[in-house]
Amino acid sequence: MKDSQPFPFEIGHGLIERVSEQLPPYVAFVAPEPWELAGARLRRVPRRVVEAGALEHGYLDELAASVVGVEAVVGLGGGSALDTAKFVAWRTGLPLWQFPSIASVDAVFTRPVGVREERRVRYVGSAIPQLVAADLDLLCAAPPELNRAGVGDILSCHTGLHDWRLAQGDAEAPPLDGELVDLSLRLVAGLRRHAGAIAAVDEEGLTFILGAYREEGAVGDAVGHSYFEEGSEHYVAYCFERLTGRHLVHGELITLGVLAMVIAQDNAVEETATLVGSLRVRCLPGELDISYAVFDEVLKALPAYCAQEGFPRSVAHTLPDKTRGAILAQFAAWERGGLPRP
Repeated sequence: MKDSQPFPFEIGHGLIERVSEQLPPYVAFVAPEPWELAGARLRRVPRRVVEAGALEHGYLDELAASVVGVEAVVGLGGGSALDTAKFVAWRTGLPLWQFPSIASVDAVFTRPVGVREERRVRYVGSAIPQLVAADLDLLCAAPPELNRAGVGDILSCHTGLHDWRLAQGDAEAPPLDGELVDLSLRLVAGLRRHAGAIAAVDEEGLTFILGAYREEGAVGDAVGHSYFEEGSEHYVAYCFERLTGRHLVHGELITLGVLAMVIAQDNAVEETATLVGSLRVRCLPGELDISYAVFDEVLKALPAYCAQEGFPRSVAHTLPDKTRGAILAQFAAWERGGLPRP
């Protein structure tokens, strides 16, 4: 879109060495596994290393207040490390550099931070990095399933767009925008086009996922909403976290939400399931260690949860028993026979 400004971004080999040697004195918020792989590659080591963990709002405030004696903030890892670094950069006003270690979540290309308050997700703050440096050697060293999970926040365009159409006429819902509709359709089509590369977790697949995230983030900033890529599938994930207190791999949980909500939407169910199968992303309850009793509890609680949270109107706001039963039955069939493949 005309006014969208994508984050500064570079993808390639050797970026950890090249970018780190240009950094001012900094604090690094890291995930332990990627830190073990990347720490020794840094040409300029951090003044302080903090292992990122909880995204509770109060804890992040305390963490930001403890940052002294540095001139920059670095995030190195997955969503928790990148969001922690974003929050601290926002609170302190220090410049930010981000080194994603997996392509499983779009947080690296969004300004706000998804903090937790009493098991609820709240978006606060705004931070724009000096650079998102996606080092392919680090990304390719991650477990393949974590990178495949990156499709979740792109697949969500499919269900999000349907919910946006459903919400038309509501006072808070922006009118459908042709450019955003085209963007959503194009990104999902890109998943189909790059499905083999994404499943193989090769450089082509990683480049597509991160490029899609960058475009989604820039457009969301420009228009001031995310109706085109966030809807009922995200509400399933938020409701699950609220009820269970568990935090699964974001993209895998979102993909589960996509498959559940396409059934509720009667929205190209077989086609979507085939696409997910071709992408080889883990998303079925059994794969995520979610019992069907818990899955059913989440679906039962979903309409009231959406109303309580004030989410924009979506198919998740009304799930009749018949629809919930159809979702559970279809998932059980997929568990027995596997998702369809092209």
